[in-house]
Amino acid sequence: MKEQRKNTSIRTIINIALFFFIAIIVSVFFVFIKLTENKTEVNSNDIDFITPQNIPQITSKLSKQLDYDNPQITEEVQQEVTILFAGDTMLARSIGDMIITGENPFKYVKDEFIKYDFVILNLECVVSDRGAPFAGKKFTFQAPVRAISTLELSGVDIVSLSNNHTMDYGNNAFLDMIQRLDNSEIRYFGGGRDRKAAFAPLIIQRNGISIALLAFNEPESWVTKAGEDSAGTAWYQEDYLFDSITEAEDTADVTIVVTHWGTEYSREFSGDQQIKAQKMIDAGADLIVGAHPHVIQGFEVYEGKYIYYSLGNFAFDQMPHRGDGSGKGNMLEMSIEGNGNYQTRLIPIQLTNEGLPSLSEF
Repeated sequence: MKEQRKNTSIRTIINIALFFFIAIIVSVFFVFIKLTENKTEVNSNDIDFITPQNIPQITSKLSKQLDYDNPQITEEVQQEVTILFAGDTMLARSIGDMIITGENPFKYVKDEFIKYDFVILNLECVVSDRGAPFAGKKFTFQAPVRAISTLELSGVDIVSLSNNHTMDYGNNAFLDMIQRLDNSEIRYFGGGRDRKAAFAPLIIQRNGISIALLAFNEPESWVTKAGEDSAGTAWYQEDYLFDSITEAEDTADVTIVVTHWGTEYSREFSGDQQIKAQKMIDAGADLIVGAHPHVIQGFEVYEGKYIYYSLGNFAFDQMPHRGDGSGKGNMLEMSIEGNGNYQTRLIPIQLTNEGLPSLSEF
């Protein structure tokens, strides 16, 4: 019995000694780190000696000092969303023939696409194998159905359908295109199965930042207008458009309107474009991005918001040979911060002889 009590006492002494030894090692380790980093000192007035009771006090002081001395540990990373816009993108005629044979019309720029959270194009054609050319319309563009997978594989995320060519082959072709887009990874806005869908904002989100996209078409709207129960695009009708802008403003951090307007091949934006752009900003839009003239038009700032009247062509055959500026265009880079502030930058492009976009001159 005595021997058993003796063994128990020895084990107790060993355990106590081991505890103190570990406590001392841990404390010395933290003190050594701080002293070697030359960032703090253990104040002997605060801690007279090391005991099991004040080990948590020591480690707490040192841990707080580490956080204080290294603010990057707790500093929040600034969130942002990056978007790339491109202008008139027509994938019919000879470019459509390229797509059918497996050639990618975006081969010179697709590496640029992957740098952005969202890539948005104005899809100036109908993608379908249905319908017939609209009677009495001078130019009608129908791209092969393979164009949708080409857009996907190239890194295009969203397309605007609000232009004067998405209804070129009639209602059935337009509805077929919408169904094919719905079955793909590409989202769309500015057009739909009825007026309400055409004017509805598309809300996209990334990194906690939400963006609303709206679009409308002006030229040849007698062909493209959506009806209460018929498919088509949005158009410049202030009651519908401004209501949509208000809805978007209430829902998203940033509201962007993509416009199809202006005079073809005119490098100067008109007073009508300017008035409408300013009205949209007064209604709550944060950025206006224009297309349709096939040439670059200027930009301006109104109430702190940017208006880009026309980005010009992006992919369009038969244009580079005209000699009127239609062989050049711009992409628009947009960076949006979490507070809704944004910055923009124009990226020049040159169309190849085949009408394909390139960052280099040919």
